[in-house]
Amino acid sequence: MKNLFTIILLSFSLSGLAAPIRKFISIDKNILKSIGPELSYSTQTLVENGSAAIVELSLPQIEEVSHKIHSKLHRCGGFMAHDSLAEARGIISNKSKTFSFIDYSVSEQAKVVPMLEQVSEEEIRKMVLALSSYETRHYQSETGTQSVQFIHDSWVKLSRHRSDVKVELVKHDQWAQPSVILTISGSAKTDEIIILGGHADSIAMDGDEAPGADDNASGIASVTEVIRLLMVNNYKPNRTIQFMAYAAEEVGLLGSKEIAKSYRKEKKKVVGVMQLDMTLFKGSQDKDIFLISDYTNKAQNTFMGKLIDEYVKVPWGYSKCGYGCSDHASWSSMGYPASFPFETSMEDHNPNIHTIDDTLESAGGNADHAVKFTKLSVAYILEMTK
Repeated sequence: MKNLFTIILLSFSLSGLAAPIRKFISIDKNILKSIGPELSYSTQTLVENGSAAIVELSLPQIEEVSHKIHSKLHRCGGFMAHDSLAEARGIISNKSKTFSFIDYSVSEQAKVVPMLEQVSEEEIRKMVLALSSYETRHYQSETGTQSVQFIHDSWVKLSRHRSDVKVELVKHDQWAQPSVILTISGSAKTDEIIILGGHADSIAMDGDEAPGADDNASGIASVTEVIRLLMVNNYKPNRTIQFMAYAAEEVGLLGSKEIAKSYRKEKKKVVGVMQLDMTLFKGSQDKDIFLISDYTNKAQNTFMGKLIDEYVKVPWGYSKCGYGCSDHASWSSMGYPASFPFETSMEDHNPNIHTIDDTLESAGGNADHAVKFTKLSVAYILEMTK
């Protein structure tokens, strides 16, 4: 079978077909400097502002950037893709206003603790195995679309007894894979929205196979387990909750950026966002949860630390992941308070992601580590929607 990346590259370059779709990416200047000599093409910086630069690339070139960042720098992300130069300029100018509507208090022990006892490692593990069984969840592949339909159908099955719950596929015009949003309408503060999400796609540097068990079947599995628990316990929130599985994160946060941008345009009142991207691999010996401190909301991160101490009771700390490393950056760039708890420090990053070896087995064979992030997510949702 031909290399998937080669097929995509050829599909954009054959003569007589439509011109390649081009986008502007905002990228950390140090990352661009590091990977520049490794790229198969030259880049020209259009704009610089602080630590970020803007360049114009085709979609296959953007995918190559993603691969080179991982293979050379051993990390994810580091850039965001934009439809226009004006949009990219707006992001790196950092003019977005941060909204703050909420009191970060910890007071829902009577509701949180019983639900934490119901978190199932087996259910999380089953979802990881189901998603990583797809050959790839690449955002332009047939199985990438099929796997998102599976997520949609799983969420519908969990919530079908609730008339206040809606599950929808969000179509994106420029690529095949949709995103998924499950909404539980709030009973009192309906216009205030709490979001828990993670990306649904996977990618591999070489070859077609991208099981993506850790990156990011694990995050979607944790999100799914939170949905299951809320449905089993018939939880009725005061604030509206939305669970999201984002398309096309691996090529510049495309799905989450499109959704966050539309929410900002529609002036939706998102009062908190939590991102789950990789929850399976315990790579750091001294701590279990690392809160990403850059491009996130300081006040909400402090609240996250309180939740870990109160409910999860594991050692935690802070780490930095750099510019645009996951979907939380899409929300932060639109001015919404976002947090990103991560499975390791960045120095102890899972070496198997973006390869055929990103499997449950390579991450330890169980979902014990993901249980901690699921518990944190349960606590976050119940405390934020009281």
